Amino acid sequence: MVDDTSLDTVIRTTKRIFNTVFHQCIAVVFVYVICVPIESYSNPFSWHVILSTLGILPFAIEALILFSNDNVWSQEISRKQKYWVHGILISIGCFFIITGISIEINRKNQRDLSHFISAHAITGLTAMIFLICALICGPMVFYATIFSKWIPPVWLKLIHNVLGQLGYILAIICLCLGYYTNWFSRHTSKSSKLSITIATVLIMLWSLFNAWKSIVNQIKSILR
Repeated sequence: MVDDTSLDTVIRTTKRIFNTVFHQCIAVVFVYVICVPIESYSNPFSWHVILSTLGILPFAIEALILFSNDNVWSQEISRKQKYWVHGILISIGCFFIITGISIEINRKNQRDLSHFISAHAITGLTAMIFLICALICGPMVFYATIFSKWIPPVWLKLIHNVLGQLGYILAIICLCLGYYTNWFSRHTSKSSKLSITIATVLIMLWSLFNAWKSIVNQIKSILR
């Protein structure tokens, strides 16, 4: 019969293994997506794909997952330090995403092409707006005591959490839709696109698990 201590050890070890596999999946998806615009290089469009993807994979995902107690690389970081690391990672991610989208907007302006008419483009723009709003809200959460006269800290945390997760989910949806654009489809097979889409969705679900728990806990605190 396995005692509680042994069972806890098995559970912790299993979680760490899954966390390691999770990061390997991120690396595989990132390399796959980045290789396509590099091998079929077209300036400046390739940079739109590379920078936008880099903003999501790995920066946005790592900014989200670092709060998990099972995350291997952030276990020795204190809670306060995690807030700073989170802010730095998501700021870098947003910079790459905004730069990537700006490159595509400029390219279309130069060629007199229509803007934001595809689902991929619309979700990308919407994701960027939500992420910027979450980024602005972040310092307000960190210095919540200053704003507590106007809004309770738990509400600030909930708003920041919801905005960030909506932006992240929409960014992942945009990434998946990008796999099926005409340009990407010309350089990839149907099976590879399906495989990478499934991997990307699984990465999103795994990375959001603790974030969803956080939202539930914040809602419970508000309802008390």
